[in-house]
Amino acid sequence: MGAITMADHDAHVWYQDDEFWETMEPLLFPQERIAKADEEVEQVAELVGLPDGAAVLDLCCGVGRHSAAFARRGCSVTGVDRTAAYLARARERTAGLGVELVQADMREFRRDAAFDAATSLFTSFGYFDSPDDDARVLRNVCASLKPGGAFVIDVHGKETLARIFQPRGWDSAIVDGEEVFLLEEREPVEAWNYILNRWIYVGPTARREWRLKLRLYSAHELTERALACGFSEATAFGNWAGDAYGPEARRLVVVARK
Repeated sequence: MGAITMADHDAHVWYQDDEFWETMEPLLFPQERIAKADEEVEQVAELVGLPDGAAVLDLCCGVGRHSAAFARRGCSVTGVDRTAAYLARARERTAGLGVELVQADMREFRRDAAFDAATSLFTSFGYFDSPDDDARVLRNVCASLKPGGAFVIDVHGKETLARIFQPRGWDSAIVDGEEVFLLEEREPVEAWNYILNRWIYVGPTARREWRLKLRLYSAHELTERALACGFSEATAFGNWAGDAYGPEARRLVVVARK
C-alpha cells in the first residue's frame, strides 16, 4: 500500500459517508464488543459516581450498545448519532427501554442543563480538521450538563498510541456467512497532532477504500481544552476503571466536570 498523503484525505470527508459506517458496522461492533457494554457502563457509572435514575447523554451512540446498557441500569438515556442506519440498529437494541434517539451532528446537539452525565466512548471524539469543532462539541456538552455533571471522553491518547503504534494491521469479521477483512495503514502527521488511516475493506464480491483523519490529544491537551470550554475540572485516567494515566495506560479517559 502506498503512503497516505494529506491530499488523499482532503478528497473525502469520511465521517459524513454513510456507506463507510454501514460497511464497517460488523468490524466496529462485533458481538463480543456488544456483549461488554453492561460491564463498561458499570465502570463508567462508578468512575463518575452516577446517581440512580440519572439522565445520560450518549453522544455518538452508534448502534446503541451503551445506550441500552445505561437504560438497563435505570438511567433516562438520550442517544445522539448522525448515521441513520446506526440509529435504526439502536432502536432495535433499545426497544422497550425508553431510550430517546436523536439524529444530529455532535457539533450541533445541545439541551441546556438536561443531563447528569454525558459520554463520548470508543474514539468518537476528534473527527474534525478544525480544533474549533472539537471546542464546539465540548461547549455544547458542558451547557447540556447539570451543575456538577460529568462528561466522559474515551480516546487513544498521543502517549498510549505512541507506545503501541503499528504502521499496519488487519481485522476480520463474518458477514452473512462469509469472512470479510479490514486492512489498515496508519501514519502520524503534523508532530503527532493527527493520525491518517487508510482502511481497505475486502469482501467476497467487493473492495472499498477510505482515508480517515483523526485529531490526537495528549492528556494535558485534552484536559486543558475541556477547561477552556467551560468545565471546572478535568482529570485523565488510563481506563474506565479509573486507573492512573501512566506508562501502562491503554486508553485516554478524561472526566470533565461542569
